[in-house]
Amino acid sequence: MSENNGLKRTLTLFPCVMIMITSVIGSGIFTVPGEIMAAAQGSGTIFLAWILAGICVFLMSLVYIELAPAMPQAGGAYNYLREAFGTKFAYFYGWGKMVNEVAVMALYALAVTNYLTFFFSLSPVVCKIIGTVVILCAAIFNIYGVKQGSAVTSGLTVAKILGLAVVIFGGLFIFKGGFDFQPVVSSTVGWKGAIAAAVPAFFAFGGYNQLCYMSEEIKDAKKTLPRAILLGISCIIVIYMLLTVVCIRTLGVEGLANSDKAVAMAASAIFGNAGGAILAICALASILASLNGMLLTTPRVAFSLARDGSYPYPLAKVHPKTSTPYVAISCYAVFAIVLLWLGNFTTLLGMCVFIARIMDVFVALSLAVLRKKRADLDRPFKMIGYPVTLVIAIALCIIFACQVPVERIILSVVLCAIGVPVYFITMVVNKKHAEAESKSE
Repeated sequence: MSENNGLKRTLTLFPCVMIMITSVIGSGIFTVPGEIMAAAQGSGTIFLAWILAGICVFLMSLVYIELAPAMPQAGGAYNYLREAFGTKFAYFYGWGKMVNEVAVMALYALAVTNYLTFFFSLSPVVCKIIGTVVILCAAIFNIYGVKQGSAVTSGLTVAKILGLAVVIFGGLFIFKGGFDFQPVVSSTVGWKGAIAAAVPAFFAFGGYNQLCYMSEEIKDAKKTLPRAILLGISCIIVIYMLLTVVCIRTLGVEGLANSDKAVAMAASAIFGNAGGAILAICALASILASLNGMLLTTPRVAFSLARDGSYPYPLAKVHPKTSTPYVAISCYAVFAIVLLWLGNFTTLLGMCVFIARIMDVFVALSLAVLRKKRADLDRPFKMIGYPVTLVIAIALCIIFACQVPVERIILSVVLCAIGVPVYFITMVVNKKHAEAESKSE
């Protein structure tokens, strides 16, 4: 396969694990520890939540291990759904995916303002105004050019690793204090609390499937890829647990549960206000990098679908000077700003997790359908433990999705349902556009 597309198998186990870790550890760990502890209500239960989320992520990674190299076309999961269930179903998956992506962008913008409150006193309205400006600036950067957008992302990402390493070291070896360890499954919240806490924990595992798309560049991929994913997720869980230990030692269980910028507050407790300020800057850099990266990459999926006639044709327009999909980028930014003003951090987080888990269920189901519908498909890898592992993955995704409060589920469903009229409008508009173009020719 690599001979056909010019890709060389150069990646060994270690760089694959590093790619996995880098792809996942982004802004989530700076934003959700407080939400996780609020649901867990105990130091033991929060560790179980990280493990449960990690197990589900690993099982879903096995799904992508099979599907990604078997169908390597641009668009990722959209192609799996289209092949398994048809173009219309794939369109609605793509719409739901877009809703999730812009909700994440809005969430990142609010996270930026949360960390700015470390330095300034900001009202809720001012926070939303600043968030709006942040989204608009990121959109302008990426409309201006791919090189500029990617450079901003690369430059901002460096800070996150250094910041997290310093906090972990300081919290474990410099800060003088004990650790209030509580039962893993406490009598107060039990397994229900751990499952509820795993819902926001999922947000910190975003990007878990990125390595799967590089399967054709991995040496002895059948063995290396699943090992890299397992080791990568294990390392990520350990890092998250160490950060959780540090946050609990410095802030306490109640303090962590009430914090929307836990890592910066932990750094402040360890190193003083100056240390907290530096970590807050690192967190801001990481969150901005994630937001900029999303506006760099995700609108290009809508651009590709519009070019193929599945999305409104204006989204396929390219800027005459910068050669970027400026209409798609602008639409994503506007949609994100609308959600920013409609919801708060907790609402957006619940929406993101619910939609993402339902999308995971559809992707997992597509694997089962394609096993029968496309038995002839060349599969370099197959899901380990299928069908048991697939059933467990689907069950866990459904269980975790159902933990999201009903009002956030309803909001998510309503936003996804808007895709129905948009679909029919798209078909009419694209048809008229195609007829007009044929006449002009």
